[in-house]
Amino acid sequence: MEGLFHKHLATLNNGVQQNIYSFVLQNTDWMGKENITIIVSDMGNSKQSSYSLELKAGETIVLDVRNIGWNWCAGDYAVAVDNRGKEISRWNFSPKIYPPGACPECRGSHRCPACGGRGKWADRMRNYVYCPTCHGTGQCQECYVPVRGQESGNDFIASSEPPQQRKFHRAVPVIKGEIRKKERELEQVTQEYNRRTNPPAVVIGRTTDYRTILVDKPSGDFGSHTFWLSQRMVQIEHEIKALYEELADAEADQKE
Repeated sequence: MEGLFHKHLATLNNGVQQNIYSFVLQNTDWMGKENITIIVSDMGNSKQSSYSLELKAGETIVLDVRNIGWNWCAGDYAVAVDNRGKEISRWNFSPKIYPPGACPECRGSHRCPACGGRGKWADRMRNYVYCPTCHGTGQCQECYVPVRGQESGNDFIASSEPPQQRKFHRAVPVIKGEIRKKERELEQVTQEYNRRTNPPAVVIGRTTDYRTILVDKPSGDFGSHTFWLSQRMVQIEHEIKALYEELADAEADQKE
């Protein structure tokens, strides 16, 4: 009977993709089957569960949060006992824990290096996009391991210190591009609004001596479309203000 702990990407029962730890147990006998009981426990033996298993020769079973509801945390262990309660084998879950600042991926920041710790952000259609590296957690998947008492069903918790709560925002170049786009739209809407409310004078002729130019000043158009333009200008100004606030948060995160 052989067992090991394995970290891999899995789809949880709620449909969320996440890196999790699983305990993989294999019956290494050449023939026959083996009936054993697996006891899983935390380090202090305050939380335990047991499972009766029947494994055929060469059969493998995976135990994790998806099928037994057990989220493996640092210090947990699994014990195989026979039908008399005698311990056969024990496997301790001791994931690698980097010293402060030693993680090769995040250098100790505990933030996902691919998204800067954002985890998710809104696209142009205002739908959330989840980081494909950290799967929306915002946490570095190289140095984060679940810790008993701090674990959750969807997140990895830092092995040394939990990350600070951070606002979700997009990358700085993306935000700046959105600001430029909104400012161009505001300029176009403002110009159209001004043309409608204050149209330019039109030359309609000259006097007989050609010394005086005759012009006509059309009245402004204050219809429903003009009203919509005025409302749109206010809306775009609010959107630009929100984008600059998001940009300030993103630039502040880059300086940390």
